[in-house]
Amino acid sequence: MFFKNLPESEKNVFFSQDLHQFSSSLVAFKRNAVFIAISNSGKTKELITLATIAEKFDIPVIALTSKDKSPLAMASEIVLNSTSGDTFVMRTAATMSLMAQLYVVDILFYSYLSNNYNESIAGIQATRDIIKKPRRIKKESEII
Repeated sequence: MFFKNLPESEKNVFFSQDLHQFSSSLVAFKRNAVFIAISNSGKTKELITLATIAEKFDIPVIALTSKDKSPLAMASEIVLNSTSGDTFVMRTAATMSLMAQLYVVDILFYSYLSNNYNESIAGIQATRDIIKKPRRIKKESEII
């Protein structure tokens, strides 16, 4: 959700599932950067690797995990705990933990917006205006 919504607030956001691409971008854009890692178990190898890289370059790491003693949590400056769903009687643990993580991400996003309202609203309004404008898709015969 962050990588989708924060650009509207005029923040540069980078998201990639490719570890090498993300690693190089993390280092290249380290100025005023923060790395937010989301892992229910806190044991996702790629995120731990990226958190270690971020730490080497003095990039703050925020972890969202249900395991506050996990390797990811230990490599992070800030740990936001979410529920794991392990204790639920019904077999909905995965769904409940995902919903909890999405809820925390939404809270972070809206907290950021409320704390940076004036700069954020301009980006959101510009995005809305672009989406509202009707777009005409050119036919193949019109493309040169």
